[in-house]
Order: sequence, then structure tokens, then C-alpha cells
Amino acid sequence: MVHELAHIIFTSSMPVWMLLELKQQYRKALDANAGFPSEYARRNIAEFVAECYAAYITETENFRIRNPKMFAFFEDVLPSKFKDRPLT
Repeated sequence: MVHELAHIIFTSSMPVWMLLELKQQYRKALDANAGFPSEYARRNIAEFVAECYAAYITETENFRIRNPKMFAFFEDVLPSKFKDRPLT
């Protein structure tokens, strides 16, 4: 569910600067062959973002270690009220 929500959040009316940053992070992950939260995240940028967001929400500390740049991106762009709410 979190994965699908990410598709909605990050594809509707995304500012150009944000799209460019996400594309850059995806390319860096591909080049380094690292930072992917799952194999599925390698498919394309949309799945990369959705899987990263899901990992950010559900496996926060592990994701911070695995991909610190994407973790920082979400920390910067998401309102703090979303970060502190439990999923259940």
C-alpha cells in the first residue's frame, strides 16, 4: 500500500527540480549498483522512487544506511507531520 501511495505522491504535479533530483539519484544507484531497497526498484525510476519511499516509511533506519541520499531527499521534501505518524 505504501508503495502504491508513493506512485501517486511522486507522479502528480511534481516540480521539475524534484523530478531531476530523483532521476539523478536513480542514475547514481544504477551506476554504483547500490542503494536499491529491492530488486524491483531496479526496473525503472517510478519503481525506484516507490520502493525507496516504502523503505523510508517501513524500514526507516535500514533505508537510511542503505541509501543516505534518498533518505535525505525524503527528509527534505516530506512535511514533518507525515514522518512522525505510525502506520497503524
